[in-house]
Amino acid sequence: MATYCTTDEEGRPTAFYIDSVHGFDAIPDEAFEISDEDWQEANANPGRRRFDDEGELVECDMPADPEIPEEDLVRSARESVEARISRDPMIAVLVDLVAAETRISRDEVVQRMTQAMRRR
Repeated sequence: MATYCTTDEEGRPTAFYIDSVHGFDAIPDEAFEISDEDWQEANANPGRRRFDDEGELVECDMPADPEIPEEDLVRSARESVEARISRDPMIAVLVDLVAAETRISRDEVVQRMTQAMRRR
């Protein structure tokens, strides 16, 4: 039984293949054979190991989280609030009640709920 690995451009493992499980036809051409020890070490430390230019498994820093534009975060939060309102009739009634009692639009209530949710 042999274990194979594919990596990204920085040498971080992206997938592992075991010939007796996947079959040779399913193993990509760019995959290379690795030791059981390297497989165990890479699996025990996801994102914290990479293969260097010599094929040695070495420690590395976790990759940085991708930058998410502010407008995407706001849109996602608003979609979450709107989905919750549409799923729960009680919340929909409360939103309408708050809008009526405060004399602001329903949309403004949803916007304020979104802002409050993002602060949590």
